[in-house]
Amino acid sequence: MADFVFLGGDPSQWECVGFADDAKRNRFLAQSRPGTLVAIYVTKGKGPEDMRGKVVGVLELSHEAGHAQNYISGDRWREKELDPASKGQWLYAVKATRAGSIVPEDWERVEDIFPEAYGSVHRLCCTKGLMAVVHLSLDRPIPRPL
Repeated sequence: MADFVFLGGDPSQWECVGFADDAKRNRFLAQSRPGTLVAIYVTKGKGPEDMRGKVVGVLELSHEAGHAQNYISGDRWREKELDPASKGQWLYAVKATRAGSIVPEDWERVEDIFPEAYGSVHRLCCTKGLMAVVHLSLDRPIPRPL
């Protein structure tokens, strides 16, 4: 993982994307390949006001699957499990290999960048107002330079 701050925290403390169940994770793995990118946006109802609804980062995912606790630091895991909104949620994880943030002046609304994914079943996980959307195809360019 990168050693820079991503979305208000160190990515080395939260090195995965979680799925609601094993079937959803397996579908993602079957439809992607190692190195797949996922866009991270802040939900419209949570998170800092200026970030809500905006794509603020990108994760590169491996195909290493495991329990989310294997990829989240002890303190962050305890914090997640103490929150009633996230306790016991998103346990079926895929390890992230890199994380990148987008500078605030380049944040764009998720529905403008990914109209086919926003509001669909392509969402991967949600915690603390952060949401990962459908993986970006490696066969087409990322909409904006990172």
